[in-house]
Amino acid sequence: MAKQIKLEIARENPEARNWLYADLQLPAEEHEIRDAFQRARITSSDTYHEFSIYECEAIPLLPFRRLDSPSLDELNFLAKRLDALNDEERLVLRAIAPKVLKVGEDEIISPKDLINMTYGLDDVSIISNVSTLQQLGQFVIENDMHRDVEAVPEESLYLLDAKKVGELQQKNDGGVFIDGHYVVAGEYELQEVYDGKELPIEHPNPWYAFKLEVTRPPEGDDLAEIEAQAEWLSLPVDRTEADELAQRLGLDKIEDCVYIGFDSSIPQIDADKFGDMHDFDKLNNLSEMMLEMSPADQVKFKAVLSSEEPETIEEILDVARGLDQYEFAPMVEDEAHFFKSYLIRHLDDKVDPKWLDSLLARNEGTELLERLGGTITDYGVVSSRGGSLYESVPRDEPTETEEIEMDEHKQSIGGG
Repeated sequence: MAKQIKLEIARENPEARNWLYADLQLPAEEHEIRDAFQRARITSSDTYHEFSIYECEAIPLLPFRRLDSPSLDELNFLAKRLDALNDEERLVLRAIAPKVLKVGEDEIISPKDLINMTYGLDDVSIISNVSTLQQLGQFVIENDMHRDVEAVPEESLYLLDAKKVGELQQKNDGGVFIDGHYVVAGEYELQEVYDGKELPIEHPNPWYAFKLEVTRPPEGDDLAEIEAQAEWLSLPVDRTEADELAQRLGLDKIEDCVYIGFDSSIPQIDADKFGDMHDFDKLNNLSEMMLEMSPADQVKFKAVLSSEEPETIEEILDVARGLDQYEFAPMVEDEAHFFKSYLIRHLDDKVDPKWLDSLLARNEGTELLERLGGTITDYGVVSSRGGSLYESVPRDEPTETEEIEMDEHKQSIGGG
Protein backbone atom coordinates (compact mmCIF):
# COMPACT_ATOMS: atom_id res chain seq x y z
CA MET A 1 0.00 0.00 0.00
CA ALA A 2 1.18 3.50 -0.82
CA LYS A 3 1.31 6.03 2.02
CA GLN A 4 -1.47 8.61 1.75
CA ILE A 5 -1.37 10.67 4.94
CA LYS A 6 1.55 12.08 6.91
CA LEU A 7 0.62 12.48 10.53
CA GLU A 8 2.19 14.00 13.63
CA ILE A 9 1.39 12.48 17.01
CA ALA A 10 1.90 14.67 20.08
CA ARG A 11 1.65 14.14 23.82
CA GLU A 12 2.57 16.30 26.76
CA ASN A 13 5.74 15.37 28.62
CA PRO A 14 4.97 15.91 32.32
CA GLU A 15 8.65 15.62 33.29
CA ALA A 16 9.98 18.32 30.95
CA ARG A 17 6.68 20.22 30.82
CA ASN A 18 6.70 20.37 27.02
CA TRP A 19 5.44 18.18 24.16
CA LEU A 20 6.81 14.99 22.63
CA TYR A 21 6.26 14.28 18.92
CA ALA A 22 6.45 11.37 16.50
CA ASP A 23 5.74 11.14 12.77
CA LEU A 24 3.63 8.38 11.24
CA GLN A 25 2.69 7.70 7.63
CA LEU A 26 -0.66 6.04 6.90
CA PRO A 27 -1.87 3.50 6.04
CA ALA A 28 0.35 1.76 8.55
CA GLU A 29 0.76 -1.77 9.84
CA GLU A 30 0.22 -2.47 13.52
CA HIS A 31 3.95 -2.57 14.25
CA GLU A 32 4.47 0.83 12.55
CA ILE A 33 1.72 2.37 14.68
CA ARG A 34 3.16 0.78 17.81
CA ASP A 35 6.61 2.17 17.01
CA ALA A 36 5.25 5.70 16.50
CA PHE A 37 3.41 5.54 19.82
CA GLN A 38 6.58 4.32 21.50
CA ARG A 39 8.58 7.21 20.04
CA ALA A 40 5.93 9.60 21.37
CA ARG A 41 6.07 7.80 24.75
CA ILE A 42 2.37 6.92 24.59
CA THR A 43 2.20 3.85 26.77
CA SER A 44 -1.55 3.29 27.06
CA SER A 45 -4.88 4.38 25.62
CA ASP A 46 -5.31 6.59 28.70
CA THR A 47 -2.32 8.75 27.74
CA TYR A 48 -3.71 11.98 26.29
CA HIS A 49 -2.43 12.63 22.78
CA GLU A 50 -3.30 14.63 19.68
CA PHE A 51 -3.07 14.02 15.94
CA SER A 52 -2.24 16.58 13.27
CA ILE A 53 -2.27 15.85 9.53
CA TYR A 54 0.46 17.79 7.75
CA GLU A 55 0.34 16.18 4.29
CA CYS A 56 -2.40 14.51 2.25
CA GLU A 57 -2.06 14.67 -1.53
CA ALA A 58 -5.48 13.12 -2.19
CA ILE A 59 -7.28 15.80 -0.11
CA PRO A 60 -5.08 18.93 -0.38
CA LEU A 61 -7.31 21.03 1.89
CA LEU A 62 -6.98 18.58 4.79
CA PRO A 63 -3.47 19.32 6.22
CA PHE A 64 -3.38 21.44 9.39
CA ARG A 65 -7.19 21.55 9.64
CA ARG A 66 -8.90 20.90 12.95
CA LEU A 67 -10.34 17.40 13.21
CA ASP A 68 -13.17 16.42 15.53
CA SER A 69 -11.43 14.02 17.96
CA PRO A 70 -10.27 11.48 15.37
CA SER A 71 -9.04 8.06 16.42
CA LEU A 72 -5.98 6.55 14.79
CA ASP A 73 -8.15 3.66 13.59
CA GLU A 74 -10.33 6.16 11.71
CA LEU A 75 -7.37 7.93 10.13
CA ASN A 76 -5.71 4.65 9.16
CA PHE A 77 -8.97 3.41 7.61
CA LEU A 78 -9.29 6.70 5.70
CA ALA A 79 -5.75 6.27 4.36
CA LYS A 80 -6.58 2.74 3.18
CA ARG A 81 -9.68 4.05 1.43
CA LEU A 82 -7.60 6.75 -0.30
CA ASP A 83 -5.05 4.16 -1.39
CA ALA A 84 -7.83 2.11 -3.04
CA LEU A 85 -9.09 5.00 -5.23
CA ASN A 86 -8.31 5.14 -8.94
CA ASP A 87 -7.22 8.32 -10.74
CA GLU A 88 -10.75 9.37 -11.74
CA GLU A 89 -12.07 8.87 -8.22
CA ARG A 90 -9.24 11.01 -6.89
CA LEU A 91 -10.23 13.82 -9.26
CA VAL A 92 -13.82 13.64 -8.06
CA LEU A 93 -12.70 13.59 -4.42
CA ARG A 94 -10.72 16.80 -4.86
CA ALA A 95 -13.70 18.41 -6.59
CA ILE A 96 -16.34 17.52 -4.01
CA ALA A 97 -14.23 17.84 -0.83
CA PRO A 98 -14.72 21.62 -0.29
CA LYS A 99 -18.49 21.20 -0.66
CA VAL A 100 -18.81 18.14 1.58
CA LEU A 101 -16.46 19.32 4.31
CA LYS A 102 -17.67 22.96 4.20
CA VAL A 103 -14.22 24.06 5.28
CA GLY A 104 -13.85 27.52 6.76
CA GLU A 105 -11.10 28.93 8.93
CA ASP A 106 -12.80 27.84 12.15
CA GLU A 107 -14.62 24.76 10.86
CA ILE A 108 -13.95 21.40 12.51
CA ILE A 109 -13.79 18.45 10.12
CA SER A 110 -15.57 15.24 11.05
CA PRO A 111 -13.62 11.96 10.57
CA LYS A 112 -16.96 10.36 9.77
CA ASP A 113 -17.50 12.72 6.80
CA LEU A 114 -13.93 12.21 5.63
CA ILE A 115 -14.41 8.45 5.45
CA ASN A 116 -17.89 8.55 3.92
CA MET A 117 -16.66 11.04 1.33
CA THR A 118 -14.51 8.29 -0.22
CA TYR A 119 -17.58 6.26 -1.26
CA GLY A 120 -19.77 6.82 -4.32
CA LEU A 121 -17.12 8.75 -6.24
CA ASP A 122 -17.50 6.52 -9.31
CA ASP A 123 -21.08 7.78 -9.77
CA VAL A 124 -19.87 11.28 -10.71
CA SER A 125 -19.35 12.23 -14.37
CA ILE A 126 -16.01 13.51 -15.65
CA ILE A 127 -15.34 15.21 -18.98
CA SER A 128 -11.72 14.99 -20.14
CA ASN A 129 -9.78 17.69 -22.00
CA VAL A 130 -12.12 20.43 -20.81
CA SER A 131 -10.45 23.02 -18.61
CA THR A 132 -12.18 26.36 -19.39
CA LEU A 133 -15.72 27.70 -19.61
CA GLN A 134 -15.20 28.24 -23.35
CA GLN A 135 -14.27 24.57 -23.85
CA LEU A 136 -17.15 23.43 -21.66
CA GLY A 137 -19.65 25.52 -23.57
CA GLN A 138 -18.39 24.21 -26.88
CA PHE A 139 -18.70 20.64 -25.56
CA VAL A 140 -22.29 21.32 -24.47
CA ILE A 141 -23.15 22.80 -27.87
CA GLU A 142 -21.59 19.95 -29.84
CA ASN A 143 -23.24 17.26 -27.72
CA ASP A 144 -26.70 18.85 -27.22
CA MET A 145 -26.29 18.66 -23.44
CA HIS A 146 -28.73 21.50 -22.68
CA ARG A 147 -32.37 21.58 -23.80
CA ASP A 148 -32.21 25.26 -24.81
CA VAL A 149 -29.15 24.57 -26.94
CA GLU A 150 -30.82 21.50 -28.40
CA ALA A 151 -33.71 23.72 -29.57
CA VAL A 152 -31.39 25.94 -31.62
CA PRO A 153 -31.27 24.96 -35.32
CA GLU A 154 -27.94 23.43 -36.28
CA GLU A 155 -27.23 26.15 -38.82
CA SER A 156 -27.57 28.79 -36.07
CA LEU A 157 -25.36 27.18 -33.44
CA TYR A 158 -22.44 29.36 -34.46
CA LEU A 159 -24.32 32.35 -33.07
CA LEU A 160 -24.17 30.97 -29.53
CA ASP A 161 -21.64 32.35 -27.04
CA ALA A 162 -19.76 29.22 -25.95
CA LYS A 163 -18.38 30.83 -22.80
CA LYS A 164 -21.82 31.89 -21.57
CA VAL A 165 -23.17 28.43 -22.31
CA GLY A 166 -20.29 27.03 -20.26
CA GLU A 167 -21.08 29.38 -17.37
CA LEU A 168 -24.72 28.25 -17.38
CA GLN A 169 -23.73 24.59 -17.51
CA GLN A 170 -21.23 24.95 -14.66
CA LYS A 171 -23.84 26.69 -12.51
CA ASN A 172 -26.37 23.94 -13.17
CA ASP A 173 -23.82 21.15 -12.58
CA GLY A 174 -21.99 22.61 -9.62
CA GLY A 175 -19.06 21.70 -11.84
CA VAL A 176 -15.36 22.03 -11.03
CA PHE A 177 -12.33 22.27 -13.34
CA ILE A 178 -9.38 20.15 -12.15
CA ASP A 179 -6.20 19.17 -13.99
CA GLY A 180 -7.64 19.49 -17.48
CA HIS A 181 -10.93 17.79 -16.56
CA TYR A 182 -14.45 18.96 -15.79
CA VAL A 183 -16.07 17.20 -12.82
CA VAL A 184 -19.85 17.34 -12.47
CA ALA A 185 -19.57 17.70 -8.70
CA GLY A 186 -23.28 18.41 -8.26
CA GLU A 187 -24.01 14.75 -9.03
CA TYR A 188 -22.28 13.63 -5.85
CA GLU A 189 -24.36 12.49 -2.87
CA LEU A 190 -22.68 11.78 0.45
CA GLN A 191 -23.36 8.22 1.60
CA GLU A 192 -23.33 7.00 5.20
CA VAL A 193 -21.30 3.82 5.01
CA TYR A 194 -19.62 4.69 8.32
CA ASP A 195 -21.92 5.66 11.19
CA GLY A 196 -19.18 7.26 13.26
CA LYS A 197 -19.13 4.32 15.69
CA GLU A 198 -18.25 1.04 13.98
CA LEU A 199 -15.79 1.11 11.09
CA PRO A 200 -16.57 -1.18 8.15
CA ILE A 201 -15.27 -4.66 8.92
CA GLU A 202 -11.63 -5.38 8.18
CA HIS A 203 -9.64 -8.52 8.82
CA PRO A 204 -6.76 -7.54 11.12
CA ASN A 205 -3.31 -8.90 10.38
CA PRO A 206 -1.89 -11.14 13.13
CA TRP A 207 1.16 -9.96 15.08
CA TYR A 208 4.57 -10.99 13.82
CA ALA A 209 8.17 -10.15 14.63
CA PHE A 210 9.43 -10.79 11.08
CA LYS A 211 8.02 -12.00 7.78
CA LEU A 212 10.06 -13.78 5.12
CA GLU A 213 8.97 -14.24 1.52
CA VAL A 214 10.43 -17.68 0.90
CA THR A 215 10.99 -19.64 -2.30
CA ARG A 216 13.39 -22.17 -3.81
CA PRO A 217 16.83 -21.17 -5.13
CA PRO A 218 16.82 -20.05 -8.79
CA GLU A 219 18.02 -22.40 -11.48
CA GLY A 220 19.06 -20.66 -14.67
CA ASP A 221 16.56 -18.09 -15.91
CA ASP A 222 13.47 -19.17 -13.94
CA LEU A 223 13.28 -16.02 -11.76
CA ALA A 224 9.67 -15.31 -12.68
CA GLU A 225 8.70 -18.88 -11.83
CA ILE A 226 10.34 -18.88 -8.39
CA GLU A 227 8.75 -15.52 -7.56
CA ALA A 228 5.35 -16.99 -8.43
CA GLN A 229 6.01 -19.93 -6.08
CA ALA A 230 7.08 -17.74 -3.14
CA GLU A 231 5.15 -17.83 0.15
CA TRP A 232 5.21 -15.46 3.11
CA LEU A 233 6.22 -17.00 6.44
CA SER A 234 5.52 -15.13 9.69
CA LEU A 235 7.93 -15.53 12.61
CA PRO A 236 7.93 -16.86 15.27
CA VAL A 237 6.81 -20.12 13.67
CA ASP A 238 6.91 -23.79 14.62
CA ARG A 239 9.93 -25.45 13.01
CA THR A 240 7.76 -28.22 11.54
CA GLU A 241 5.56 -25.67 9.79
CA ALA A 242 8.63 -23.93 8.34
CA ASP A 243 10.03 -27.21 6.97
CA GLU A 244 6.63 -28.08 5.49
CA LEU A 245 6.79 -24.87 3.46
CA ALA A 246 10.21 -25.95 2.14
CA GLN A 247 8.84 -29.36 1.22
CA ARG A 248 6.00 -27.76 -0.77
CA LEU A 249 8.77 -26.15 -2.80
CA GLY A 250 10.46 -29.53 -3.34
CA LEU A 251 13.19 -29.01 -0.74
CA ASP A 252 14.06 -30.82 2.48
CA LYS A 253 14.22 -28.05 5.08
CA ILE A 254 13.75 -24.32 5.44
CA GLU A 255 17.52 -23.60 5.27
CA ASP A 256 17.50 -24.95 1.70
CA CYS A 257 15.25 -22.06 0.65
CA VAL A 258 16.07 -18.46 -0.17
CA TYR A 259 14.10 -15.37 0.79
CA ILE A 260 13.20 -12.59 -1.66
CA GLY A 261 11.26 -10.42 0.77
CA PHE A 262 11.93 -9.34 4.36
CA ASP A 263 9.52 -7.44 6.59
CA SER A 264 10.41 -6.45 10.14
CA SER A 265 8.34 -5.09 13.01
CA ILE A 266 11.53 -3.52 14.40
CA PRO A 267 12.93 -0.58 12.37
CA GLN A 268 16.46 -1.28 13.64
CA ILE A 269 16.51 -4.83 12.19
CA ASP A 270 16.50 -5.15 8.40
CA ALA A 271 17.49 -7.77 5.83
CA ASP A 272 21.16 -6.76 6.02
CA LYS A 273 21.23 -7.83 9.66
CA PHE A 274 19.68 -11.21 8.86
CA GLY A 275 21.98 -12.47 6.14
CA ASP A 276 20.68 -15.75 4.70
CA MET A 277 18.43 -18.70 5.52
CA HIS A 278 21.22 -20.55 7.33
CA ASP A 279 20.48 -18.16 10.21
CA PHE A 280 16.77 -19.02 10.19
CA ASP A 281 16.78 -20.66 13.63
CA LYS A 282 18.53 -17.64 15.12
CA LEU A 283 15.98 -15.26 13.62
CA ASN A 284 13.13 -17.48 14.80
CA ASN A 285 14.64 -17.63 18.29
CA LEU A 286 14.89 -13.84 18.34
CA SER A 287 11.22 -13.65 17.27
CA GLU A 288 10.19 -15.84 20.20
CA MET A 289 12.16 -13.64 22.60
CA MET A 290 10.45 -10.53 21.19
CA LEU A 291 7.05 -12.16 21.60
CA GLU A 292 7.76 -12.72 25.29
CA MET A 293 9.01 -9.17 25.94
CA SER A 294 6.79 -6.85 27.96
CA PRO A 295 5.68 -3.63 26.21
CA ALA A 296 8.27 -1.71 28.27
CA ASP A 297 11.05 -4.10 27.28
CA GLN A 298 10.06 -3.87 23.60
CA VAL A 299 10.68 -0.12 23.73
CA LYS A 300 13.89 -0.61 25.69
CA PHE A 301 15.06 -3.19 23.10
CA LYS A 302 14.62 -0.65 20.30
CA ALA A 303 16.50 1.99 22.29
CA VAL A 304 19.45 -0.34 22.95
CA LEU A 305 19.54 -1.41 19.29
CA SER A 306 19.59 2.27 18.28
CA SER A 307 22.48 2.87 20.68
CA GLU A 308 24.58 -0.26 20.12
CA GLU A 309 23.91 -0.63 16.37
CA PRO A 310 24.63 -4.40 16.23
CA GLU A 311 25.46 -5.71 12.76
CA THR A 312 24.44 -9.39 12.89
CA ILE A 313 21.66 -11.58 14.26
CA GLU A 314 24.15 -13.06 16.75
CA GLU A 315 24.91 -9.58 18.11
CA ILE A 316 21.21 -8.70 18.24
CA LEU A 317 20.45 -11.91 20.15
CA ASP A 318 23.20 -10.98 22.60
CA VAL A 319 21.54 -7.60 23.17
CA ALA A 320 18.17 -9.26 23.75
CA ARG A 321 19.63 -11.70 26.26
CA GLY A 322 21.40 -8.90 28.15
CA LEU A 323 18.56 -6.37 28.10
CA ASP A 324 18.40 -6.24 31.90
CA GLN A 325 21.98 -4.95 31.97
CA TYR A 326 20.90 -1.57 30.55
CA GLU A 327 19.25 1.33 32.33
CA PHE A 328 16.54 3.12 30.37
CA ALA A 329 14.66 6.39 30.91
CA PRO A 330 11.93 6.58 28.25
CA MET A 331 10.63 10.07 29.07
CA VAL A 332 13.99 11.77 28.48
CA GLU A 333 13.92 13.34 25.03
CA ASP A 334 17.25 15.17 24.61
CA GLU A 335 20.56 16.07 26.26
CA ALA A 336 19.23 19.15 28.05
CA HIS A 337 16.31 17.22 29.50
CA PHE A 338 18.68 14.46 30.64
CA PHE A 339 20.89 16.94 32.47
CA LYS A 340 17.87 18.39 34.29
CA SER A 341 16.60 14.91 35.19
CA TYR A 342 20.09 14.07 36.48
CA LEU A 343 20.14 17.17 38.68
CA ILE A 344 16.67 16.40 40.04
CA ARG A 345 17.83 12.91 41.04
CA HIS A 346 20.71 14.38 43.06
CA LEU A 347 19.11 17.54 44.46
CA ASP A 348 17.44 17.71 47.83
CA ASP A 349 13.77 16.77 47.36
CA LYS A 350 12.81 20.08 48.99
CA VAL A 351 14.04 21.97 45.93
CA ASP A 352 11.24 22.81 43.48
CA PRO A 353 12.26 21.24 40.10
CA LYS A 354 10.45 24.04 38.25
CA TRP A 355 13.49 26.22 39.00
CA LEU A 356 15.26 24.17 36.31
CA ASP A 357 12.66 24.73 33.57
CA SER A 358 14.51 27.66 31.97
CA LEU A 359 17.96 26.12 32.42
CA LEU A 360 19.82 25.81 29.09
CA ALA A 361 21.99 22.75 29.58
CA ARG A 362 22.40 20.90 26.29
CA ASN A 363 26.21 21.10 26.36
CA GLU A 364 26.36 19.91 29.97
CA GLY A 365 23.96 17.08 29.15
CA THR A 366 26.05 16.02 26.16
CA GLU A 367 29.21 15.95 28.27
CA LEU A 368 27.51 14.11 31.13
CA LEU A 369 26.14 11.45 28.78
CA GLU A 370 29.61 10.99 27.32
CA ARG A 371 31.06 10.45 30.78
CA LEU A 372 28.29 7.99 31.69
CA GLY A 373 28.37 6.23 28.31
CA GLY A 374 24.66 6.92 27.74
CA THR A 375 22.91 7.58 24.43
CA ILE A 376 19.84 9.63 23.46
CA THR A 377 17.55 7.68 21.12
CA ASP A 378 14.11 8.23 19.59
CA TYR A 379 12.67 6.18 22.45
CA GLY A 380 14.47 7.76 25.41
CA VAL A 381 17.94 7.67 26.94
CA VAL A 382 19.73 4.35 27.47
CA SER A 383 22.90 3.48 29.37
CA SER A 384 25.85 1.47 28.16
CA ARG A 385 25.75 -2.24 28.94
CA GLY A 386 26.31 -2.63 32.67
CA GLY A 387 26.44 1.14 33.04
CA SER A 388 24.28 3.61 34.94
CA LEU A 389 22.47 6.75 33.89
CA TYR A 390 22.32 8.45 37.27
CA GLU A 391 25.44 7.50 39.20
CA SER A 392 27.42 10.40 40.64
CA VAL A 393 30.12 11.64 38.24
CA PRO A 394 32.79 14.17 39.41
CA ARG A 395 32.88 17.21 37.12
CA ASP A 396 36.64 17.08 36.51
CA GLU A 397 37.03 13.32 36.18
CA PRO A 398 38.48 12.54 32.72
CA THR A 399 36.40 10.53 30.30
CA GLU A 400 37.53 7.16 28.97
CA THR A 401 38.52 8.83 25.70
CA GLU A 402 40.54 11.48 27.53
CA GLU A 403 42.29 8.78 29.62
CA ILE A 404 43.28 6.91 26.44
CA GLU A 405 44.59 10.13 24.89
CA MET A 406 46.64 10.91 28.03
CA ASP A 407 48.09 7.41 28.08
CA GLU A 408 49.05 7.71 24.42
CA HIS A 409 50.62 11.10 25.09
CA LYS A 410 52.69 9.72 28.01
CA GLN A 411 53.84 6.80 25.88
CA SER A 412 54.86 9.13 23.05
CA ILE A 413 56.86 11.28 25.49
CA GLY A 414 58.48 8.24 27.06
CA GLY A 415 59.27 6.81 23.66
CA GLY A 416 60.79 10.07 22.55
